[in-house]
Amino acid sequence: MELVQYELYRDRMQTGDALLFAGRGVVSRIIQWRTHSPYTHVAMIVRWKFHQTERVFLCHATAQFGVHPVPASRYLAQHQGEAWWVPLDHDAAAKRMPEYRPKLLDASSLDFGRFYDTRGIGQFLVPRLFRQQQDRRFCSEAYASWLNAIGLSQETFVSPGSFIAQPIFTEKMWLG
Repeated sequence: MELVQYELYRDRMQTGDALLFAGRGVVSRIIQWRTHSPYTHVAMIVRWKFHQTERVFLCHATAQFGVHPVPASRYLAQHQGEAWWVPLDHDAAAKRMPEYRPKLLDASSLDFGRFYDTRGIGQFLVPRLFRQQQDRRFCSEAYASWLNAIGLSQETFVSPGSFIAQPIFTEKMWLG
């Protein structure tokens, strides 16, 4: 995907915001069909400052690597499909938890290396055959757990579309 829209919004993106994705592959189509949502993946934006350089990363869970950070521009450049930026309502978040940004960083980094919850995804597809694995995470499950850990949400088992429908998020903006 081209990064033109991402570059326009990049400086406004903050820790806690979401990036939503709609893939084009077979698995993405199945997730869209089963969840009744156009979205197939969600990741949390984090801003980290290293020395004098600030970088924008995505913290998310993928089947290949489990829970991990990746530079946002790298992930977006290789993504086949569409993406949207969905800002967190930062004023509301700060009222509920003044130190929410560093706490979100802590909560997400504690999950780095955690395995992907393939059974949780299976539960979306065939609920009678699969159960969530408490020691693993899929994308929206991971993000929900980080918001839950600091008191900004009470969601647990959610799809990317239902997750960003929470009132803690604002209007989405198309990235490409």
